[in-house]
Amino acid sequence: MLERYPEIAASDLFGVIGLHGTDVLDFLQRISTNDLSGLPVGGMKKTLLLSDKGRIIDAVWVVRYAAEVDLICSRSMTSNVIAFLEKYIIMDDVTVRDRTSSTVVQMQFGQSREGLQSDFYGHPVTFTLVAGAGDAAVTTKEFEFWRIMNGIPAAGKELVQDFNPLELNLWDWISFTKGCYIGQEVIARLDTYQKIQRTLCQFTSDGPAAEGDIVKDVAGLNVGRITSLVRMEDRSVGLAVIRRTAAAAQQEVRTAAKGSTLIIERVFHKEEHGTN
Repeated sequence: MLERYPEIAASDLFGVIGLHGTDVLDFLQRISTNDLSGLPVGGMKKTLLLSDKGRIIDAVWVVRYAAEVDLICSRSMTSNVIAFLEKYIIMDDVTVRDRTSSTVVQMQFGQSREGLQSDFYGHPVTFTLVAGAGDAAVTTKEFEFWRIMNGIPAAGKELVQDFNPLELNLWDWISFTKGCYIGQEVIARLDTYQKIQRTLCQFTSDGPAAEGDIVKDVAGLNVGRITSLVRMEDRSVGLAVIRRTAAAAQQEVRTAAKGSTLIIERVFHKEEHGTN
């Protein structure tokens, strides 16, 4: 992993959804992947929202206050997350509102005495939510490079309904001991019967490539696709979700469109689930 953390415009990455009502924590416990049952006031915990087929809606952080809860979600997925939440609110005392335009999310790598302590895909961070309008800063190329090199998924690229969280190595976002949640049966089967067919890989390439390109193995079989890509000097670095049979360090695969060679540098996968 890269040691130096990049500058980041967190308000460009995150949206904020406020939830109010007596059933909020029970509701989130019932629909999301992590165990939120012991979350204290002032606490924060990450969790995933999945479809009933176990595919990713978004990765979110739950912040609990005395009378309400904030969800920190992917900014580009705010409306989708709200629609997902409202779909499952039936008899629950839960109201939902978009607070993105009035709340700025600040995220600082490392831990501080002030703010909410959590992690950003395994990297210690401090979150702070402050009143105000978020900026429209564009995520930097430096941050994209760091994200790709560390196998961190992004909304609209890897965090999409084409993939399940185990393919993206998001084991520690999931409790394997809590009760049911949306998509739980699918995730449990994948884990129990070791049916994970694809995995997230980081690659380099000297040739032309683009996000969305189909990836083929040396025999010409489709084995995956490029999900993220950034050009750095004379090469491209990227992420691809590839069938595990073709995913190995220093393995060569090719783009279907132009036949460019991709060298798999890292495979992001754990054989067994972690604990929370």
